[in-house]
Amino acid sequence: MQLNIRFKGMDSTEAIRDYFEDRIGKLKKHLPANTVMNVSLAKQKITGDAEVNFYFNNKNIVATESSEDLYSAIDLVVDKVARQVSRAKGRARERTSNTIRDVPSS
Repeated sequence: MQLNIRFKGMDSTEAIRDYFEDRIGKLKKHLPANTVMNVSLAKQKITGDAEVNFYFNNKNIVATESSEDLYSAIDLVVDKVARQVSRAKGRARERTSNTIRDVPSS
């Protein structure tokens, strides 16, 4: 998985980059190796914003979160992405299993 992390309104720090990579690491086993994930981390006056955008299973997955702390915004956005990926995988499994069941037996 390739991560493109962009920082807005703040300096790029290894601590934040490593924290995001650690948190998103649990999704690596569910995503193909050629996935390109675009991440935008921004620091506003009083909030931290995190946005994740990537293409998975014929769907564009987009998640955005804001919080007072950038680290908690990262936690929230990773949880939201995990739910979306799980839902997309479940729908794909459901489509495949339904087509197999609909085949009449002769």
